[in-house]
Amino acid sequence: MRDETASGEQAALTGSNESQEKAVVGDRDAELELEALRRAHEALSRRLIAERAAFADGIARIQANVYGSRSWRYTAPLRRTIRLLSRLKP
Repeated sequence: MRDETASGEQAALTGSNESQEKAVVGDRDAELELEALRRAHEALSRRLIAERAAFADGIARIQANVYGSRSWRYTAPLRRTIRLLSRLKP
């Protein structure tokens, strides 16, 4: 009888050890997954910043071409006159 109780307790302890080991392995997997997500988020953040910088550079180039062009300078008095006349409308 005593052997049966001891073996039952042994089985219960073994079961709890196995569940603890599974929990530890699960925790490690969760930590690895979180670390992978952090690295992916950092990479996406860097790429987004680079895209924003490239977009801003492109816009600056376009503005320099448009606002520095001869046609923009030549039509400036016309645009100014139109703007003033539009203010006079009731």
